[in-house]
Amino acid sequence: MDSWQVVLLFCVITFVYADAYAQSSANVISEIANVNTSNKNFDIANFLSKKAGAKVISCSSDTIGFECHNVIDDHAGHNKVWRALLSKDKAPEIVIELPEARVLTTFVINTGFLHEQEFVGITARRISIYISTVSPVDGYELLAQEFISRGKTEQVISVETKKARWIKIILDNNWGHPRYTEIGRIYAYNDVMYNEYEMILQAEGKLDVPDIHFETNSHVLMKKSLPTIEAIAELLHENKHWNLLVEGHTDQTGSYEYNMELSRKRAETVVELLIKAGISRSRLKFVGYGSSRPITEDGSEQGMSLNRRVTFRLIE
Repeated sequence: MDSWQVVLLFCVITFVYADAYAQSSANVISEIANVNTSNKNFDIANFLSKKAGAKVISCSSDTIGFECHNVIDDHAGHNKVWRALLSKDKAPEIVIELPEARVLTTFVINTGFLHEQEFVGITARRISIYISTVSPVDGYELLAQEFISRGKTEQVISVETKKARWIKIILDNNWGHPRYTEIGRIYAYNDVMYNEYEMILQAEGKLDVPDIHFETNSHVLMKKSLPTIEAIAELLHENKHWNLLVEGHTDQTGSYEYNMELSRKRAETVVELLIKAGISRSRLKFVGYGSSRPITEDGSEQGMSLNRRVTFRLIE
């Protein structure tokens, strides 16, 4: 066989392998987009996502195309992994900041679409998760230390219910690759919030949620409130017989007319987001009550923050 024929044959084999690998990755990505355990999609109420306001604030090592921020990237892709260069002195670590402290109960790790076929042993083998409510550099406590498998799209780590503002993830070791280690998308969510919402709605027929925040004097939802909206959307997906009235409420600041209009627009914003999450418009209604229905007469900032809320009410 001539040398040019050898080169041509090598190119054809490489192309076929790459195409098969891409197709395999695409299939896994599709599975990840629909990861479901106990009838819950782990991207619902996921706090470790850019759209919820999470951001990477420090990273010890990454490589071009496989940056640290991929672990919180909302857009799936076969290259959405964090690949770190190994060091004898320090294990690779990443610190993720949430927009505010959140109670976390569960982490989910994806390693099903990493590059084990090309770099055998590259997948992280044991990870340590630390949390802090003090600062990005101080006050960390060990929350979990877990061995993870290769080639799994859904690895659930249940943790002690704790509040965290900063999350440090350390890749302690890998499965044997001498130079690199990598890990895929990481999710964190609060199963307690989801379950409590469902129980309250079933028992009382309504749910007051002060934890839905808007920009000041605006009906624009703040990113940190998206997980709460998505938890409500998932409840509606699971309880298909439920219909909701979304009520907007304000505090006593401002005129009656202004607050009525602002609360109506905020309730409408929530409804539109639920529709975008796949809930039929026919199951949703909205209304604004301004400051006319306070849940407390306390005029302090804490009291007013309780009155600034969205209420979800079951209707026929």
